[in-house]
Amino acid sequence: MPQEQEKFRLRWVTYNFVFHPYGDILWHLITGLIAGGFLVYSIIYSDYWSLIISLLSLIFFFHPRFYEPKLIEIEIDEEGIIVDGKKYEWKYFDGFEIFSNGVREYVYLVPHSGYRIGFDLPIENFFVTTEEVREKLNIYLDEYVNVIPFTHRLFRFIFP
Repeated sequence: MPQEQEKFRLRWVTYNFVFHPYGDILWHLITGLIAGGFLVYSIIYSDYWSLIISLLSLIFFFHPRFYEPKLIEIEIDEEGIIVDGKKYEWKYFDGFEIFSNGVREYVYLVPHSGYRIGFDLPIENFFVTTEEVREKLNIYLDEYVNVIPFTHRLFRFIFP
């Protein structure tokens, strides 16, 4: 923690993703084959739990309601980070890493506890710059390199 806390506020709004693979033929083909494979497996081996999971996955993968972008409001100040009205104090995080998926940049927040999952915040360069975010986060958190899990990077590659 810094000796003196300077007063500041970075605030921006952005979408949780800018475009999604829903409607892309390759997305439908791959997820359809996986879900269809589970469906066939569950019928052949009379595995009813697998049947339920495969039917739910078909709904989640193909229903357009799950692919609607959501506008999120992000605020960073001297007390912590506020995402859509939910406040996260600085003590919940050990550090951060700023990364890009080729479409836009994100700040990944590394959780203090090993039992929690870190999350990322899209940086909207129209409202704030990456350097502004980095400068303010460096006051309270350590900046890391290559700490983002592979699955998280893969998710942001699919859903930029």
